[in-house]
Amino acid sequence: MKTQTQVLCLFLVAVDASHLQKTSSLFTPSGLNAFPVDFQHEWIHDFGIEADLDSSDSIPDSLRPPNFVKTFDFVNNDTSIENLARQAQEIILQDTSGAILFRNLNQIIQNVSDFGEFWSAMQWNPVEHVSCYNRKRQQDKSGVDLVDTDVPWMVLGPHNEHACNPTATGRIAFYGLQPAPVGGESLIRYNQDIAIPDYVTEFVQQHGGIQTTRVYSDQNHMPTGRHPTSMSWQERCGTDSKEACNDFFARQGMERATAFDVNDTLTVTSVHPGWLDGSWFNHLDYGFPTKLADGTNFPREWQMQLKKQKWDETFAYKLQEGDWLVVDNTKAQHGRLPYGGDRRLVVTYTD
Repeated sequence: MKTQTQVLCLFLVAVDASHLQKTSSLFTPSGLNAFPVDFQHEWIHDFGIEADLDSSDSIPDSLRPPNFVKTFDFVNNDTSIENLARQAQEIILQDTSGAILFRNLNQIIQNVSDFGEFWSAMQWNPVEHVSCYNRKRQQDKSGVDLVDTDVPWMVLGPHNEHACNPTATGRIAFYGLQPAPVGGESLIRYNQDIAIPDYVTEFVQQHGGIQTTRVYSDQNHMPTGRHPTSMSWQERCGTDSKEACNDFFARQGMERATAFDVNDTLTVTSVHPGWLDGSWFNHLDYGFPTKLADGTNFPREWQMQLKKQKWDETFAYKLQEGDWLVVDNTKAQHGRLPYGGDRRLVVTYTD
């Protein structure tokens, strides 16, 4: 016969085992432990736009790794995709840093279809990609975007997704299916770390914010020499109806921002104040000639200075197979360095 003390001990062991079962996780915190990436001066010319290098003393010798990013290793492959999604979502919802990296997910997620199932299990509201520059994404039937369609030699400087739109994406996430053999590092830059001169702040505010103009040709009059990913307005809006196309952009917060000309070319104009939650949030430092809300040109010399300055605040890390980087788009920017060879990532956008 067991004594009262033995029974109590057995009860406590059972309670403790039950507690461990309930609180056990598929993930364990780890460190990124990555290394710097040598900086190439030609990266300043992202999108082929020249930046003045006369004052290149502010250009870094290398891009530091974002070793501060919260990193979690997947440690149990004996689970379902649904359970994996649920536990990952719990970690994401508790995060306030702006960027989280999950690793080793390729034990469960091995292709685009698997990732589509994983993302569907999250049950987050998707946000359609409406580019600031009339660009389309290649979508898989599962609904996630393939991001290996961009010109590989082009550096995509750090930016917030849809920063030109009245309503921006809440989160953007990248899953690594196949890392490039050479280059292709992902970039991270925190909005709160971006130092903007007072004269730039005052100028943007004085002229009412930053204007973005997108032009979509009619599908029967597509111009020669156009960018290979540019779209007609019919393709962008998924309709042949001008009224329905106007409604499409109105749902993006761009009501009364559309106009058709005599050739049925659609011009869409929107204005963003330039800040979000007190942080610099726009696409000015990409370097494209930009007008402010009242039609005033933003000074090119200021724009080129911002274009150079952004690299001082930018970190780089090469996503490996099975890596899933989740970025709070309202807090952190993302980008991509040039690469060689095959590279496959998928991306998702949520509100």
